Amino acid sequence: MIAASMVGCGEPAAPPNAPVKGKVTIDGKPLTAGNVSLISQTPPPAGMQASMSAGQINSSGEFEIFTAGKSGAPVGKYKVSVTPSMVPGGASQDAPQIDMKYRDVSQTPLMFEVVEKPDAGRYDLKLDK
Repeated sequence: MIAASMVGCGEPAAPPNAPVKGKVTIDGKPLTAGNVSLISQTPPPAGMQASMSAGQINSSGEFEIFTAGKSGAPVGKYKVSVTPSMVPGGASQDAPQIDMKYRDVSQTPLMFEVVEKPDAGRYDLKLDK
C-alpha cells in the first residue's frame, strides 16, 4: 500500500526524444565543423524545464542532435542556430563564412518541427553566404 502511494511522486517524466540527424551545407558545400543548436518554440510540459538540444557538425557536414545526454530532441517546433567552428590557425582561414543571422537565435530564419518518424533529409540545413 505504501508503494502504491509513492507511484507518481517526484518530477514528471521527460518527453521521449525523436531522432534528429541532418546535413549543413553552404551554397551546396558541406560546413565541415561547428555546432547546430535547437531552441524550442514549444513550451515544456508543466513542471519541466526545457533542455538544451544541440549537436556537433562533422567533417562531412552531418550532425546529430542530443538532448540531456540522449540522442534526439522532444517532438515540437524549433528555431535553429548554426555556429561554425572558431578554431584558431590555418584551418579557420579555409572555413566557409556564413551570414551572422544563422548564429543569432533572434534573427535565424532556420526553423523545423521535430517529428517522431522523420523522412530522410527533413533536418538538412541549406545556408547561403
